Amino acid sequence: MKYWEFPGGYGLTPTGSNGAGIETFLDNIPMSLTREVLQNSIDAHQKNIDEPVRVEFKFEKIQAKEILGEDELISDILPKAENFWKEKNNADTLHYLKTFKSVLTSKTIDMLVISDYNTTGLNNQNFASLVEGDGYSEKADETSAGSKGIGKAAPFAASNLRTVFYNSMSTHDGNKFAGVINFVSYRDDEKVPFDGASTTYITQARGRLSSDIEVPARFTQNRQEYGTDLFVMGLKKIENWKEKIILAVLNNFLVALQNNKLEVVVGDEKINKLTLSGYLKSIKETLKIGDYNFSTDERNTFFNTYSYYLALSSENNKRFSIPEEWVDEYSFIEDTNEAALYLILDEEHPTRRVLQTRRSGMTIFERNRINGSIPFSGVFYATGHKLNVFLKKLENVNHDNWSTDREDDSNRKKSEQFLKALYHWYKAKVEECFGSEDGEAIKAFGLNELLPMMAPKDGDADKIKDSGITSRVSNVAIKEKASKPSVTDEASESKTLDRIMTEIELGDGDSTGSGSERKGEGGGNSSDNQYGHGEDEPGEQGEVDGGDPSVSVKFTEVNNPDYLKMKIIDVDSDNGMYRLIGITTKRKTRLGFSFQSIGENGVAYNKTIKDISSKSENQVTLHGSKKFSVEDLEVNKRFIVDFTIEEHMRVKMKGVTYELKG
Repeated sequence: MKYWEFPGGYGLTPTGSNGAGIETFLDNIPMSLTREVLQNSIDAHQKNIDEPVRVEFKFEKIQAKEILGEDELISDILPKAENFWKEKNNADTLHYLKTFKSVLTSKTIDMLVISDYNTTGLNNQNFASLVEGDGYSEKADETSAGSKGIGKAAPFAASNLRTVFYNSMSTHDGNKFAGVINFVSYRDDEKVPFDGASTTYITQARGRLSSDIEVPARFTQNRQEYGTDLFVMGLKKIENWKEKIILAVLNNFLVALQNNKLEVVVGDEKINKLTLSGYLKSIKETLKIGDYNFSTDERNTFFNTYSYYLALSSENNKRFSIPEEWVDEYSFIEDTNEAALYLILDEEHPTRRVLQTRRSGMTIFERNRINGSIPFSGVFYATGHKLNVFLKKLENVNHDNWSTDREDDSNRKKSEQFLKALYHWYKAKVEECFGSEDGEAIKAFGLNELLPMMAPKDGDADKIKDSGITSRVSNVAIKEKASKPSVTDEASESKTLDRIMTEIELGDGDSTGSGSERKGEGGGNSSDNQYGHGEDEPGEQGEVDGGDPSVSVKFTEVNNPDYLKMKIIDVDSDNGMYRLIGITTKRKTRLGFSFQSIGENGVAYNKTIKDISSKSENQVTLHGSKKFSVEDLEVNKRFIVDFTIEEHMRVKMKGVTYELKG
């Protein structure tokens, strides 16, 4: 019998392996899978029980022959697809088919089983939209976390076969089983055209298991309670799957866990309201889960999560209901208790942001540019029905932003007004709670990260200068409470630099922040803006650096490269600690850098670097004591380097860029 059905017809557009839905979730598969699956389970919570939704992740191996219709896929469908895409010579699709064949012809394959409990299971409408639909979803609750119908693609992105089996026991519509494969289109000449014409017949890329097959007990026997099982077939081989899922649970569902809406079991690890505190504290101490050591980005994200946990749970936190005047102002707010803001003063790892979430307790995004001088963290939790419906409409596909561009023209102005009011309210409450009585902000750890570089330690704000943007020295005037920065030099006007400035919280923002005015100024002591020889150092042009005695690396200075933007910021100048943030618009295997300061005689000196480390995924290497290299610079992706110099004071510096050979 035929197991797999691929409907077809005339005029269909052939679909390759780069489907938009799956591509959406390929950047960070464990995190994407966790977010999408858990939000769907939370949406399906049985309203008549008090227990939290429980979701279990189990990693198993099965025989390849247990894949339903395995022989049919290998002997019939796969060869037709291979022939079709060889004609089109599409490398990505041919690679997918090669991987598909390799996995399916192996003796065993990896399988991830995801099961939820205390949920309703899939009723007929839910089931149809999940298995058959595209670009929409059927949810019982209009305030649900999911709504776009895109998240269903996340499990397929985790599968080398792009195949998922579903088994569900519904509170209303009984038991259901289905298998779906997000394959590729192929020509099927065996099918007879309905009018006898010879037009090429192309199948749809999406196939389903036949409804009259006998389902093996393996896929149904463990389901004794209402809920749904997902079987991700041919799970991609990603290192530390278990640990990355746990981390994704903590970072993305902190509020749901803390409010007892969710319990997650990953292997033998259980995360719920009772175990949450212990988990977070243990991870904070070790910065790892099991034997998995966090990357720099993962550490930073986790520290944010921990600080948000303190905002929710600490005895020292502050809780605020939304303003009374909003009840009259906005039709989607009926009571002041429909949302709350939690704040905490956290001098150890302040985020200076507010985590924003809706009723589901899934993290949407973190609002920044609230107050750069107060070491705080906050959580905004919207629980009201109409407010959730309103915010849900503003969410993007990935549920990680609110945008008024998604509103109808008639409602956009009111939506913009509310979001602006919300952010101003955050700012007011932070200053009310943690600002000092004399109006001066509390000194925050890392405050200098938000200040331009060139000021003397105790200089006036309107005398502050900035440096480190390519090879220029720029003047910066800080204007208190300016609505937007006024940018006057060409380098600062570039979109790339704007992005950097935004990410370090110095960029364009709403009227709650401070802006800066940039006035470009040339640097150096020669007519072509290149620095000459120092008192004890040769010029940089064509220098062969000393570094490793066995390897000769030639550093050739590049004057003001148009593909590179840089900024140097003060991390802790009292201890000589600074940070370089850069971004390149061209792919570079390796670039070299040094830092120069200008003496009173106008001569440039290379600074001695005592220590250096990468805060991004790029490898950094110190060559001698005054130059270093950064490797694998990707287009439009930040690289971050922390370095320490000998001087324990704030100094004037500029970055110098080199092309490297050797």
